[in-house]
Amino acid sequence: VRTFSRSQMLDVTDVVSIVGDIGGTYKSDSLTEGGVTFDANFKIHIFQAGARFRAPMVNPNVVPFGQVLFGGAKSTIKFSAAGVSDSDSETDGVMSVSGGVDVTGGSKVGVRVMAGWLRVFEEGEGTNAFSFSIGAKIGF
Repeated sequence: VRTFSRSQMLDVTDVVSIVGDIGGTYKSDSLTEGGVTFDANFKIHIFQAGARFRAPMVNPNVVPFGQVLFGGAKSTIKFSAAGVSDSDSETDGVMSVSGGVDVTGGSKVGVRVMAGWLRVFEEGEGTNAFSFSIGAKIGF
């Protein structure tokens, strides 16, 4: 499984920012059963925008935040076996609520710890996903 994520933020005030976020996940698999090879490729791209709210700065090196984002998720699956192939694609609405903390040492480089919930509004039931991430935060 390969993934990527990219966020962009525009500060409106010291407390509120507009956030845009895109991400992708990719998975390919192959299985041979009874002399027939089955190949499958799955992709999902999520694009969202919304607002991030930061706690007033008591310590500028530790900044807690929460955000609410809305957008869409496009999923595509392609499969083939014994010379026959097919594909399907679908786009659904999404909403995410997450929060975390940015920790910097007074420089533009730091660490972000974040946890969140994502709801995909599929026809019928829909899907919930939960995430936890730790990553580098680099300001420009």
